[in-house]
Amino acid sequence: MDVVFNGSVGPDLTPPSITAFSPTSGATGVAVNSAVNLTFNEPIDQLTVSGSTFELRDNLDVLVAADVTYNSGSRTAILSPTTALAYSTTYTATITGGSSDPRIKDVAGNALSTSQTWSFSTASAPPPPPTEGPGGPILVVSAASNPFSRYFVEILRAEGLNEFFAMD
Repeated sequence: MDVVFNGSVGPDLTPPSITAFSPTSGATGVAVNSAVNLTFNEPIDQLTVSGSTFELRDNLDVLVAADVTYNSGSRTAILSPTTALAYSTTYTATITGGSSDPRIKDVAGNALSTSQTWSFSTASAPPPPPTEGPGGPILVVSAASNPFSRYFVEILRAEGLNEFFAMD
């Protein structure tokens, strides 16, 4: 019996696919300082991962300014908005594939089969701190130099009167 070594494996013809993404489709309560991450099943050509192939848009279809990077070690594309996202807003992320450039490709030149789009919603705005009010017809005027001048805010909250605004 003779052993024959075949050194040719053949070309890679398999397109890349997405194995995980975050935030997930339909996620709610996403932090406004979150990045959007995609993990691929194989190494991706870093030059094809850019703002033209990976984008985020708000509920008015306005493109969110962001830095797009690729981590070859974890095979993850990362879209990091340059400013915090808006509270209580639905965002749509799109990764571009298909038959025409620009599109995501693996290191062998195979393109992502199709473009993929998913949406998520950011968290609601946090409530005002206890020393402030949520707004309303009552105005409590205080002085920053006198810490006891905010005592009326505590009284209003304790009595359940939550329609006020406090200012120095």
